[in-house]
Amino acid sequence: MEHLKDMIHFTTADNPVDWSDDERKLVLADVARFHSLYYGKEKELLAKDWLDVRCPDDMLQKTNLWLALLANNSREHPEIWTGEVCALAKLIIGKIGDIWQHFEKNTRTLVHNDFNPRNLCIRPAEQTSDGKQHLCLYDWELATLHVPQRDVAEFLSFMLPIGSSVDTWHTYIAHHRRALEEATGCHIPAEQYLDTFDIVLCDLLVNRIALYGMAHTFKDYRFYSRLVGAPSNYLTKRMESSQQLAAFLHQ
Repeated sequence: MEHLKDMIHFTTADNPVDWSDDERKLVLADVARFHSLYYGKEKELLAKDWLDVRCPDDMLQKTNLWLALLANNSREHPEIWTGEVCALAKLIIGKIGDIWQHFEKNTRTLVHNDFNPRNLCIRPAEQTSDGKQHLCLYDWELATLHVPQRDVAEFLSFMLPIGSSVDTWHTYIAHHRRALEEATGCHIPAEQYLDTFDIVLCDLLVNRIALYGMAHTFKDYRFYSRLVGAPSNYLTKRMESSQQLAAFLHQ
């Protein structure tokens, strides 16, 4: 339970422009310390009967759902789900089983799984025991076992403008990786971490972000065009520059 009075950046999903670079990095460093608590402790987490964990077969069996969501979004929001975005999404859906097999081969941990400015803010220094600002994170009902990049991908998709450079994305991704290394004492290869981030972002686009589109039909999510545009733009650029991602999606 969190007391949310006088928080910094409370409910800023619609307009995150006031977040500074340092504040974004603070959030990523703090969530990395949280990720470190169960990093690699999959057996312990899988023994929890309250934790809902997805597997490759689950996600593959839902292929028709992902395709139906894509068709709905293309029909309802063609200015957001453009032909280029839909083509990328179809490519990703075709690899959904491989995507989730990739997650199972990488080190997983407990993730929030709804990690965006609708569910997080910054607690001011005067409210913390060490006199420093810290991440305040709430609404944990979707928490699950996943790679830690899952929370990073959702946070950056909400926070970064459409058209942000690949280097901008990579700066924040690397910040989380280094913080996770420091918190766990484990070496995390940068290229491997980044490759998994890209695959996580693919899944996020056709899964959670696509699901937001159904609600956007009836409720105006002012953040939604950015939420689709930012990650799809990044992935398109990465496919041009990363042989690893292009090969994974086209093989």
